[in-house]
Amino acid sequence: MKRLCVILFVWGLLPNIVLTACRSTSESARVLRLQISSDPVSLDPALAEDGAALRLLVNMMEGLVGYDASGKLELRLAQSYTVSRGGLRWEFVLKQGLKWSDGQAVTVKDFVTGLRRSLNPKTASKLAEVFSMIRDPEKSIREEGGKLVIELSRPVPYLLQALAMSQALPEREDVLNTHGGVWPIDAPVTGAYRLVKYEPASLMEFERNLQYWRKQSVEEASHGFEKVKVFIVADDGTAKNLFEQGRIDLLGRVSAYDEPRFREKGWLRTDPFLATYYISFNTSAGIFSSRDARCAVAQAIDREGLVRSLRTGERYGESWIPLGLEGSFEHAPKSWKKPVTHFAKWLASVEADFDSSPRNTQVMEKVQADLKKRSLAFICHSRIWIGKLTSSK
Repeated sequence: MKRLCVILFVWGLLPNIVLTACRSTSESARVLRLQISSDPVSLDPALAEDGAALRLLVNMMEGLVGYDASGKLELRLAQSYTVSRGGLRWEFVLKQGLKWSDGQAVTVKDFVTGLRRSLNPKTASKLAEVFSMIRDPEKSIREEGGKLVIELSRPVPYLLQALAMSQALPEREDVLNTHGGVWPIDAPVTGAYRLVKYEPASLMEFERNLQYWRKQSVEEASHGFEKVKVFIVADDGTAKNLFEQGRIDLLGRVSAYDEPRFREKGWLRTDPFLATYYISFNTSAGIFSSRDARCAVAQAIDREGLVRSLRTGERYGESWIPLGLEGSFEHAPKSWKKPVTHFAKWLASVEADFDSSPRNTQVMEKVQADLKKRSLAFICHSRIWIGKLTSSK
């Protein structure tokens, strides 16, 4: 089994940049047009792990719990829950009258199916390990007396937060059976919008889910979007041009060069975005099985200089938990900062695989330069993904 060890090098608070444009026609005002830089890796709740997929799924699917606009965890499809005194048994009661977008009732069995499938090793969910406190899903996740029962092998304080992840979303056996055990991209949904069209590397279209449990008032509906068009545009310059031409309403990011001009025009809004950007090592064999070799790379990276070069407000961090969340710390423990003086002896070359978006390329070029300063030959192979390099969750 491949082991990974991670080093953190940026950031506690990352600005979430939103650009908005105005249109005049009433018809187009009911359609939101936005841009993402890449296709989602998968819209299968069990397999979703990249930023594009998670941002789309949060609008397509709802589970037991979720986060409101202020970042507060709240009940969604769960009406209530109880926890045993020792914290090992959790029981959830669903809201009444819940329906999938095709009109079929949402049941406790759907949650049992979804969780068990996500935690099944054959599914190969990259984020299933978050639920490691559930040792035997086939026995510990079940329906009992009309309730969803989850039994843990050890108490943890973050189960509700884990249940907000896509791996805990409901899935239907009939849909899986019809598609050979695969959750299709056009499957029924429980969230506010359903996917109606997908052209890879080009466009995704969504329409309002008329079966959505959270009924809107007439006033809210009149200001809402009936459709959402998501344009998949990898190049930031192309996306910026489409925005300035009024063909896209929202951009997810803007270059440091354009930021002052966009801010002056009133197009730019920034909000804190908690994220951790990291590099992981394969520690199962080779040079990185040595802790000193990992420390050599970790200490060669100029974190402060890296975030300064991005010029978009990030902060460098030495804590796995982003600054601003309970459990984070601003400075690494002294035991992590073991002096390493002979960097060159550890490595003749290092190969790194990473998502080759413009931002990631800029980051890895800076990392490469830092390592070369410490006499490390660093070979960057830019290809779409073998090991997770970024985490914006």
